Amino acid sequence: MENNPALAECKNLLYLGAHQAAINKLNNLVKTSSGETQIEAKLLLIRAYLAQGKYNSASNECQNIRESAYGDLQAAATNLTLYLQARYQSGKTEMLPALVADCHRNLKENENSITNPIFVYLTSALLLHAGEYEEAMKLLALHPENIECFALMVQAYLAINRSDMAEQLCLRTKKLFEDSVIYQLCEAWTCCYSAAGAKADRAFYTFEELSLSSTGTSISLLVSQAVSKLHMGQYPEADGILLEALDKDNNNGNVLSNLAISSVLNDKDSYKNYVNQLREQNPHHPFIADIDEKASLFDSAAKVFE
Repeated sequence: MENNPALAECKNLLYLGAHQAAINKLNNLVKTSSGETQIEAKLLLIRAYLAQGKYNSASNECQNIRESAYGDLQAAATNLTLYLQARYQSGKTEMLPALVADCHRNLKENENSITNPIFVYLTSALLLHAGEYEEAMKLLALHPENIECFALMVQAYLAINRSDMAEQLCLRTKKLFEDSVIYQLCEAWTCCYSAAGAKADRAFYTFEELSLSSTGTSISLLVSQAVSKLHMGQYPEADGILLEALDKDNNNGNVLSNLAISSVLNDKDSYKNYVNQLREQNPHHPFIADIDEKASLFDSAAKVFE
């Protein structure tokens, strides 16, 4: 795919959490471009809608990719959209195995497509959500000089609690990517995870600088700053940042889930309120799913002693 400054700007907005700003620019880019640039803009638009939780809009955009030459990308984007919608919106978990199987089928039928980092990114993103970390990381390793594949690889390492490997990857690629906003975000999150948060102060300042340098502080960057403060043990400061984020968007699942955690750390009695609010607004949020899973495991263990 082409290196296009407009696409690069949209990617930065997407990673910074400025999803609507990215959507506005991408809609215009789709109308004014053609060929590979237009296709990549459409795929970024799909990802922006997914980031907003607008799964129907993302699905509609998948259907708008009608060029036969990009059938592999359309299939990868469609599978990712359907998987995320089933898991995080509708809760139709019975659909997930079939969607993962479709992902593997698309990968097998389009073996030559693994040379395309966009195809690899979309496919690997689904596999990571499905917990198939090894398979996803094998694909991502094929494109070590692609910033988005690098970012997803960092995310994969952090997801399996290998912050040491994420840190090594950041160090190896620093000269290649260090001027990139995406790299700075990856490095900051790695600092949050490293050594029980011992480097979280560096992460906080990175998130703060990115907030100041961007057109406006996104909810995502505010949550990132708050998480850094939590790792630093500065619980009241973290709570204040999260409340600021809540004022901006009282429906944001990541804000509510982190406020629930912050309320416990700050000895506040609002934990149940935030959990109930999140459960009502987004019953399939990962935080809620994790709580329910642990409650079920506890109940099962308790029955042993009845």
